Amino acid sequence: MDTNNQSNNSNDITPGFLPENENPKKSQSKINRECKKQSLENFLEEKIGIKLELSNNEIILKIKYKNEIYNCIVSLNELQEKDNYFKSFKSIEEAFNEIYNFIDEDKYTIKKEINNLILIIEINKTENKNVISFILDRNQITNEDKIKNLYILTNKYIKENNELKEDINLLKNKIDSMEKMFSDYFNNKMLKEKIKERKSIININDLYKISKIISRNDLLKLKYWLPYNNIDYLKIKLIYDAKWDGDTAKIFHSLCRNVKNTITFIYTSDDKRIGCYLSQNMGYKHGRSIIDENAFLFNLDNNEKYMARKNCGVFFDYGDEGPQFGDNISIKDNCLTSYNNFYCQSNYYFDFKNKKKDTKHYFKVNELEVFQICD
Repeated sequence: MDTNNQSNNSNDITPGFLPENENPKKSQSKINRECKKQSLENFLEEKIGIKLELSNNEIILKIKYKNEIYNCIVSLNELQEKDNYFKSFKSIEEAFNEIYNFIDEDKYTIKKEINNLILIIEINKTENKNVISFILDRNQITNEDKIKNLYILTNKYIKENNELKEDINLLKNKIDSMEKMFSDYFNNKMLKEKIKERKSIININDLYKISKIISRNDLLKLKYWLPYNNIDYLKIKLIYDAKWDGDTAKIFHSLCRNVKNTITFIYTSDDKRIGCYLSQNMGYKHGRSIIDENAFLFNLDNNEKYMARKNCGVFFDYGDEGPQFGDNISIKDNCLTSYNNFYCQSNYYFDFKNKKKDTKHYFKVNELEVFQICD
């Protein structure tokens, strides 16, 4: 069959593989072989035409079956997904040549389904046999057919995958549980290491680096206020953090009672940063008051320092409450959630420079830190 005859009889195509640049003589020999193939597979009454094209990075398979046109477009990735045999191919041209060669050797069959044809190619390499299937869809398919096929496929997949979905959900729950277990373990471990590091002894000049309340400028004020010589050589360490250690009065007293030379920083829910320095023990017996003439209250935002008055108790040790500095700062049990904490300006315990006593300002604690200065 020559090229002119083929073009004139496009509706009556003899089975054959007709690449565009193929030698006409070679095409005729393949057509003869495909005629025999068709006879063996009961395709005597079917008019079949097969064409293989290479376009850009894709292989185009075209089949004319009776008066219907079918085609399939595949990339190298899709071929590699169909069969591991193509994993070794580096280009689509290699795959094209391999498929072409084996079809040329009469190694294909065609299977008819309702809405498509399936081209099955046998590739024999040494002792291994690979079977590659290409579903060739009709060019024209109605929306009704599409919806019907989609409905059938959907029901099929739902039915087949229900059990798999259950297994996946069980596995996912197990994985989530394991992830949470490991996450909790490592988070707790990291938190403990971080707390341990944060509670280590450091130079006082690095205080602002580990405090969540004060800044570098605040530290300069405190160094000026503190009653120490050679203050730059002093050491300091965090002994209590309400958020990390717990905000109960019991925990506060277990970590801070009988500790000297402390600085307490409080950040309130109304955005005030206040606190107190004590040189004496921070409590030693429930209900007792501590007299400390070196003690002072401070307001970092107003840059103000209020010294303790002589012979006045400046710290009260109440085991069921947090730190109590005179009647000026009172921190209650569960201070992070309680709004019963308060501060006020009163000249009885600390010198507020003759300011009139104001009302109590209630707040919830956002942050509370206690540091100890180490000589």
